[in-house]
Amino acid sequence: MGLEHDEIVRLLLSGRVLLLAYIHSIVRDSHLAEDVLQEISVLAIRKREEIVDEAHFRAWIRRAARLEAMNVLRRHQKLSTAMPEPVLEALEVHWDNRDEEWAADRIDALRQCVGRLTSNSQQLLRMRYHEGVSGISLAERLGKPVNTIYVALSRIHRALADCVARRMAAQGNV
Repeated sequence: MGLEHDEIVRLLLSGRVLLLAYIHSIVRDSHLAEDVLQEISVLAIRKREEIVDEAHFRAWIRRAARLEAMNVLRRHQKLSTAMPEPVLEALEVHWDNRDEEWAADRIDALRQCVGRLTSNSQQLLRMRYHEGVSGISLAERLGKPVNTIYVALSRIHRALADCVARRMAAQGNV
């Protein structure tokens, strides 16, 4: 039996900053990195039945991120800008070490931070990650430009990351 939908969303949100940094280190483009993150987030929700536990999720999402990032670079004919394979392997080792540092208090901080968001921001997160609605579809549903949706999501993610960082620092868990 796989992970529940809410658990996948929680893991995606709690690991978003690290995962986005990992993807960005491969594609070296903020917009492409965000696109890759959104694609693999939706994929993770769709494949949740196959993901056994949190450790499996972390390994799976890294592989999915790396593969999708390389595919995006191929499609955009930017493969020459990708990091060399040995550097990507070194990042994998660093990521594995970072996985061990994740703690329940970080997840609790994220839950509290999400709870402090405006209802509009919470709705946008719910539609994007819980319902798996794409950025383009969100824009259509809400009658807003696509760029506005992506900017809003980026701001929400940044606000959550800052909030979690502040809470962790206040607890002495940096």
